[in-house]
Amino acid sequence: MRKLLITRRSGRILTGLWEEDRPVSFQLYEESSNRLGNIYVGQVKKILKNIQSAFVDIGNGCLCYLSFTEPGLFYRSDGSFVEKIREGDEIVVQVCKEAMKTKAPGVTSAWSFAGEYAVLTVQKTGIGISAQIPDQTWREEAKNVFSDLLSEEFGLILRTNAYTADFVKVRQETVSLIEQYREVKKKAVTRTCFSCLYRTPEAYVSEILGIREDGLEKILVDDKELFGHLSEVLSSLSPQKARKLVYYEDDYPMSKLFSLETELEKALGKTVWLKSGGHLVIEPTEALTVIDVNSGRNDVKKKPEETFLKINREAAKEAARQIRLRNLSGIIVIDFINLKSRENRDLVYGELEQACRKDPVKTTVVDRTGLELVEITRKKIRRPLHEQIRDAESAKGRADTLRDECPGGFGNGKKA
Repeated sequence: MRKLLITRRSGRILTGLWEEDRPVSFQLYEESSNRLGNIYVGQVKKILKNIQSAFVDIGNGCLCYLSFTEPGLFYRSDGSFVEKIREGDEIVVQVCKEAMKTKAPGVTSAWSFAGEYAVLTVQKTGIGISAQIPDQTWREEAKNVFSDLLSEEFGLILRTNAYTADFVKVRQETVSLIEQYREVKKKAVTRTCFSCLYRTPEAYVSEILGIREDGLEKILVDDKELFGHLSEVLSSLSPQKARKLVYYEDDYPMSKLFSLETELEKALGKTVWLKSGGHLVIEPTEALTVIDVNSGRNDVKKKPEETFLKINREAAKEAARQIRLRNLSGIIVIDFINLKSRENRDLVYGELEQACRKDPVKTTVVDRTGLELVEITRKKIRRPLHEQIRDAESAKGRADTLRDECPGGFGNGKKA
């Protein structure tokens, strides 16, 4: 059973997903500044031929990075699709990555429109189905049911939620997504440069829509204003999720009931203790993240191979949870305790792969090196949790300082 908690923390919205009474994901969202998923008429400012990319201004001087490595066309504001673009061209792009440290936000010309059950993928044709749906009979039936809706311009990805939904509902949503796509194309030829043609729901709403329906027990919200907003939005976008929305109004705070601060502190810590007595040491660096598995308090003199196998198997599952919980991305290397048996090493490797498949963000267990280091890659979408919390607390600190310095407030009409 799973629960989603939604609250306010440090002036932002915090979501926490609990599975089997343990947190597996934390995210912090700003309410008003989210651009991820929005579609704009941007202007090409600079072409970087040597690295096959460009910088595109989407408004207010926000320069975004556009890679040419993806095959596809560019949709210009005159309504034409072109293979190549020049500096000064006005093209329609979608924000696909947040700004990260010194890196600019990422944009793409291959737009996508996400619903609760499906994602419409422009310029990526065919039908894709979530890897978390193993039912081959259902997969084949779904391809037959939706094939007539596809075109040469777009394809479809069926999300995990589609598996438990009626095909009629999924089809209705898909038709709606196609209409959204066509509406963006129409708007592009009538709007001025830097116009926003499509705005996604708030990021935390999108997260709710993307959560698997099966096993989701309730969505707990302890803020009345936030609860009212979510009730209204989810009633139209996902009535099923709206029915699971619960306003937490007990005298005992929700944050204390679920030990939110303690769990966040653990998620930011360097050491993670395992039930077996071993522990993980998690070290993020600029280039990659290293996870080291240690035997800890265990007495390894008796049956060392058996002891190390037990620790490694638990560590494989916990490492996958921590990667998702901390929103780690890029290259991740896990150094398990050395095992003599090839069979035992394969068992640990297999359990790691299985645990990583539960992650909704694309996570790939790549390979094992000659030193038995396991390499993992995870798609970069949002910043790691420690950066989200650091920025939120920094912004709150600045706001508190201003309020203390100006207790009478701003805008009182008096001249300095």
